[in-house]
Amino acid sequence: TADGVTFANEYAATTTFTMPAKAVTVTATYKDLPTYAVTVEDGTGGGSFAEGATVTITANEAPEGKEFDKWTTDDGVEFEDENEEVTTFIMPAKAVTVTATYKDLPPDTYLVTVNSGTGGGNFAEGATVTITANEAPEGKEFDKWTTDDGVDFEDENEEATTFIMPAKAVTVTATYKDLPPDTYLVTVNSGTGGGSFAEGATVSITADEAPEGKEFDKWVTDDGVEFEDENEEATTFIMPAKAVTVTATYKDLPPDTYLVTVNSGTGDGNFAEGATVSITANEAPEGKEFDKWTTDDGVDFEDENEEATTFIMPAKAVTVTATYKDLPPDTYLVTVEYGTGDGNFAEGATVTITANAPELGKQFARWELDPTTIELAPGNTLSSNPLSLIMPAAAVTATAIYEAITCPEDQELDENNECKPVIPTCPADEELDENNECKTTPIFNRENPVIGVIGVQTIYYTLKGEPLGNAKPATPGVYIEKQGKQTKRIVVK
Repeated sequence: TADGVTFANEYAATTTFTMPAKAVTVTATYKDLPTYAVTVEDGTGGGSFAEGATVTITANEAPEGKEFDKWTTDDGVEFEDENEEVTTFIMPAKAVTVTATYKDLPPDTYLVTVNSGTGGGNFAEGATVTITANEAPEGKEFDKWTTDDGVDFEDENEEATTFIMPAKAVTVTATYKDLPPDTYLVTVNSGTGGGSFAEGATVSITADEAPEGKEFDKWVTDDGVEFEDENEEATTFIMPAKAVTVTATYKDLPPDTYLVTVNSGTGDGNFAEGATVSITANEAPEGKEFDKWTTDDGVDFEDENEEATTFIMPAKAVTVTATYKDLPPDTYLVTVEYGTGDGNFAEGATVTITANAPELGKQFARWELDPTTIELAPGNTLSSNPLSLIMPAAAVTATAIYEAITCPEDQELDENNECKPVIPTCPADEELDENNECKTTPIFNRENPVIGVIGVQTIYYTLKGEPLGNAKPATPGVYIEKQGKQTKRIVVK
């Protein structure tokens, strides 16, 4: 001011001064705020901005084969959305550099259009596309899938099927056909299985649970059909060319029977004291396996750990429950072709497999394993039988391979799959010696001292071809008897 007053703080936007005895004029003056540089790499929006300003930045168009990925910076600012090509941030009291980054475009995808069904979308070449037909219109049923785009359906006649995506767009269509004509109504009183059926169809019916104090008696009808078994709660009949009504009937329970209730299984009913009750557990839920049977009613199961077991009925009602436990984690199937040792095993387990005994004329040669990279237990080779292997984290198929047994020219195969020497057939005037060779036997004639020849003799051998002499063996066993050219086996008892 030019009027000589003194401000308490001349640099504060709000201040005070003491009024003199004259008019005073005061003036507020201003200066530029400091600004800081914004540098935008691979984008626009750079410049100078004051602290607190909202800075808008835009990424450049992506290079060929790329698409925008995100914004990055080493200067600590927070983007409104780092994944948007156009975004903002609040300017700090320092210079800032921001960078637009890019990534490779995903592989080419092609459009699948599904008429009268679901499963459409964009898919890469080689992808497995699953499609499902819509519910058939009234009076129709699903017929098949059609397309003009050359794809092969896994099963064109199934409402839910798949195909492999080609490198082009595909349109598929679910088609429908008229329901077969001439169906007739089945009405089931006190049971299930009713509906519309064509003439000649097999109709399955099941009686409802018997009322308290009753049990199922038989099926009855006035429409002339013949039940497969009228006395069974679940039975069948052949549909005639007319509507049919069938009725499940019930009768009083015999006296002194007691109710068995089976939770998570079958075998319920009413049983007399002392009766053997058979129960069977339901199939285990996914990821579970049967554990054991439990009851609070004091009965003893024949085997509580078996899915199908029995107990003796006491003189009271009984409730039994099938329980389940989690399947052991990560087990894999071993399948043995021409051998034993199949089963499910955890990764790292030592699995021992054994080839079946070979048929006559063959011998075990080796194992073929799939996958071929399976680790064998120490001391084992593919020629080992039994073979021990280390279970991988995958299913394994092991196949026993056999080969024909080849004997030397002077041997033949016996019934034990062993090569044994061939016993030659000698002429009538010769015999086998201790070397299994045919020889003539000279003798000395005292009256006429010349060499003669012995006639046909009987010689005995072991099954291995070892000569035993002319005397029939006394030790029990199986032997070979040779008379001239004739050879046979004998049994000594």
